[in-house]
Amino acid sequence: MASPLRQSPGAGTKARCAIAALGSYPSTPLAERPRHRIAVGSDWCYDPAAISGEAFDTYVRAYQAPGAVRGAMADYRANAEDVAQDIADAEAKIACPVMSLWGADFYAVGKMFDMPKVWGEIASNLVTHAIPQCGHLPQEEQPEVVTRLLVDFLENWNG
Repeated sequence: MASPLRQSPGAGTKARCAIAALGSYPSTPLAERPRHRIAVGSDWCYDPAAISGEAFDTYVRAYQAPGAVRGAMADYRANAEDVAQDIADAEAKIACPVMSLWGADFYAVGKMFDMPKVWGEIASNLVTHAIPQCGHLPQEEQPEVVTRLLVDFLENWNG
């Protein structure tokens, strides 16, 4: 059985809408955009102020590089091909150790899907963690939790 992410025509709808809303953004210099429009992901955080100050400025600088926004959006533009490949190899599971982390409070993942079930259909040697009080960016919102989980996962891995 294909995972809900593979089957659902609504999966990625918000992302596709965000891409459509960006429209000409890949060719519009970031410096000319309103600063709040650069912070596209701030509503993806459990705490909207989670990325601020120097961290926010670092993202702004990174996205000012030529092609940065276009590159970041390439993942979403590839959605149809990605889903087609997932369907074609739906019976094959990833055999190596896999750890899946996600923000438990992100509306487009943790609130929308049963992630252990989704990943259980994809990987046979699986550990999953829904990170509480966290949205789309666990590494930014809960860096200590993410680091501990990664270190614990990799500590005895002989990969």
